Amino acid sequence: TINGCAASGALSIEEGADVSCVNCNFYRRNINMNGGKMTLTGGIGFNKVGLHGVARLNLDGGEISAFGFAQASPGDPGMVATSVAQFVFNGGTLINGAVGASHSARFFQNLAGESNGNRSGVYVPGNGGEFRVNNNTHLDYPISSFGTTWKTTGDYLTDKAFRKTGPGTLYMWGTNTYDCATDVAEGNLILMAEGDGFKSTSVLRVTGGTLDLGGNDQTLKAFVATAGAVRNGTITATEGVSFYPGGRGTVGTFTCGATLVAKSGTLTIDVDETGAADSLVTTTELDLSQLDLVINAPAVSPELLRRLKIVGGPVTG
Repeated sequence: TINGCAASGALSIEEGADVSCVNCNFYRRNINMNGGKMTLTGGIGFNKVGLHGVARLNLDGGEISAFGFAQASPGDPGMVATSVAQFVFNGGTLINGAVGASHSARFFQNLAGESNGNRSGVYVPGNGGEFRVNNNTHLDYPISSFGTTWKTTGDYLTDKAFRKTGPGTLYMWGTNTYDCATDVAEGNLILMAEGDGFKSTSVLRVTGGTLDLGGNDQTLKAFVATAGAVRNGTITATEGVSFYPGGRGTVGTFTCGATLVAKSGTLTIDVDETGAADSLVTTTELDLSQLDLVINAPAVSPELLRRLKIVGGPVTG
């Protein structure tokens, strides 16, 4: 446990280490998470961790638990004119405090701006990362790419992604320009204003959480859905839509409350040994006419097979 941390220089947390920092401020240089765990409480208002001068936090593995980060303002001690505060997801997990704990709604504060060609902000490179949101929080600025270029494996359902987990709601503002896929795995992800969302070459998947498009018309490379729901907007997928209600090989339900526009795609329905089948629930118009239907059924007697049902509608195709 470190009390009153004011680190100057690189700090690396290796695999197996478990560090607790109380009243943390970081001055200049990098903080590198290389597989360990770090719990932070802040040295700036709203219990945020202070980033002063040129400071970058690299989440290369392991996990960080905090109530927020803030680039110090010009009047704060240790602040310099060339201040560049950066938070880089790169395969690790960021945890937004404890469930039900008090915190500021804006998790990253003042992390946007240009200084000598360097930009403060939040970044996601090709290895993705996880943001476990236990309390409702806002990302006031869009997330950008950084470093390694994301490459698809050819399977959008298992590609590395920026994953939103945890029971809380993540509110996103602006157009996010990172390259890797976005996975809404738990809780809610809400786009807050007109024009907010993701760039047109993005892959978006919903695997257990709820995605609220905020009324936006979103053009993407691909949309993949297993469990959870999507609602309140339109998705145009240039490389297609893939539905796997319940996930591959598992019977479950997906709820579609958004308008989907796709020239190709697949609706895969799994049937278990009892004859129970996946469910696709719709609360708006859903056109499946351009999608291929694939049914994965075990060898069961015909009387056990229940009729495939798509609830809601209207549904065409």
